Amino acid sequence: MAAGRLDILAAILAGLQGITIAGGYLSDVLQVEKLLKSWDDVPDSKKPWLGFAPEVERYEYQPNHLIRCFLNLRLVAHVAEKTVDARYTALENLTDDIIRALRQSVVRGGCADSITLQELQTDEADPSAFGAGSFSMLFLITYYRTEPTA
Repeated sequence: MAAGRLDILAAILAGLQGITIAGGYLSDVLQVEKLLKSWDDVPDSKKPWLGFAPEVERYEYQPNHLIRCFLNLRLVAHVAEKTVDARYTALENLTDDIIRALRQSVVRGGCADSITLQELQTDEADPSAFGAGSFSMLFLITYYRTEPTA
């Protein structure tokens, strides 16, 4: 409960930056940013690329000046692969790596009570993508904070 919103965002950044094959993952993420970019805004030399941004946050007031917070986090990923099969594999591996990294850095790192994947949208079946691929993930992060008092 001591960790706050900024701690959670810092843990997300660190966790995503740690996605490397040397770190035991299936992917080597080249760049992570705390903003969302379209496919065209990320050069192939920076892919696999990950970006994230908080979205809607909801609050439930609890006894003893506690607030239960529900933070929606949008994550976007772009990969550059030469073949359709390589694109499918890269997107699948990166999806699994992201879920693992966020659970370890955010939940096991003590920053939040839970982080759950709510939705995944991908363009992996788009015939015009020519090996390039992207996906968008929506996570729900639940954490507690203390209500500010006067």
